[in-house]
Amino acid sequence: MSDVDEFGDLPELGETGQIPASKGSAFERIRANRAAAKARLFKVLEIPRMEPKMWVRYQPIPTERIEYASKVAEKAAAGKAEKNAVLKANAAILAEACVEIFELDEYGEEISIDPDHGEPVRFDAHLAEILEMPHGTRRGSDIVLAMYLTEGDVVGTATTLAEWSGYADRVSEKDSSGN
Repeated sequence: MSDVDEFGDLPELGETGQIPASKGSAFERIRANRAAAKARLFKVLEIPRMEPKMWVRYQPIPTERIEYASKVAEKAAAGKAEKNAVLKANAAILAEACVEIFELDEYGEEISIDPDHGEPVRFDAHLAEILEMPHGTRRGSDIVLAMYLTEGDVVGTATTLAEWSGYADRVSEKDSSGN
């Protein structure tokens, strides 16, 4: 069966930009299940060594960003990159993937680190203000570097997030695809 009608036109798209699914159809259930799974697609990681404890909710990292950081690491290993290029690339990944930074109250419930702000706190200019950082350090990567106390914590967290994002699996699939 073709998606093209007898006049050669494609079916009309719904408000979502998708072909509408029939009420109660398998297609509708698949879309709903995918949307629900996507809404839960977050990784929560603690900011190491931070007191009081803080957590960051991350979204998956796009493959292109991970590959860029890998290329920066290769250049650095060959002595062809800025001294802190790998660290900055990993910090930028964490800043971009950040959905929200939060604490837990005494009951284990999530609370904003700035409840009066009204929006999730991220590695952005608002957090730079909270941290009283100089005006020249407003980039997300600068703020990540201020929050994570060691370089190893930045690189380790970015590596954990990249693995969770499925990057390691895609690389191993790519490596073995010619065999």
